[in-house]
Parts: sequence; structure tokens; C-alpha cells
Amino acid sequence: MCLYGGAHMASHLAAEWIKTTFLLGMYFLPGYIAWHRKVNNFMPIFLTNVFLGWTGIGWIICLIWSLSNHVRPQAARSVGDQATWSTCSAPGSQAPDSTQGWASVSATTLDDTVQKDEEAGESKKKRGEKADHICA
Repeated sequence: MCLYGGAHMASHLAAEWIKTTFLLGMYFLPGYIAWHRKVNNFMPIFLTNVFLGWTGIGWIICLIWSLSNHVRPQAARSVGDQATWSTCSAPGSQAPDSTQGWASVSATTLDDTVQKDEEAGESKKKRGEKADHICA
């Protein structure tokens, strides 16, 4: 009878648990990659991996499929969203109302803003001051 049988068995179980966790992670790696990359065919990839991944060939096919370039595009932000409006503005000008969007900003308003920024920079240069760059 071994005096250290309990400790040996515990370390053996820990090693088996770590090995099993690693192998399960590797088995589901194609599905995780497809989910993380937001691939269009995530569910077919995942199901194929679950049912055919054990064959080895099925796992390789799923891995290649999950690395394909068919990724869902990111959701575009709406043009009228306040967060898309630059914080750069001349004194007295305002960001457009979110209900109106960019259409409410006329070319004249933008030209006036640029002109005011340039005039402010010119007058500071004449006085020998550093010109502030409102828009970085």
C-alpha cells in the first residue's frame, strides 16, 4: 500500500481535468473563432464542428471556414448622431440637432467656421502669440 496514494491521485485528477479542459477548448476553437470574428455563418460552423469535428477532417474544414473573410460589417453610426459631430467649432456655432442630421449644416456655415478659425490664427500670429488650433 502506498502512503502517498491520496496526493498522487489528486494530482492525477488535476492533470486530467486540465488536459480535458484544454482538449475541449481546442475542439470548440473553430466555433469560438467564428463567433469572435462575427462570421456570417457562425451557426452552421458551430453545428458542423459539434457533429463532425471529431473526425479531424470536419474540424479542419470548420477551422478554415471560421477563418474565411465573410465577416458581418460593423453597424454604421447614423449621420445625425450627436456623437459623430466633431467637438471642433468656432465661437457661436453649434452642432446640428440630432433630428436634423448633417443636412442642417450648410456649406456657408462650414465656410464661415473655417474662415473664423483662420482669422483668429492670423490675428494671433500678428501679435506674436501662438495660434490655438481649435481643431486638432
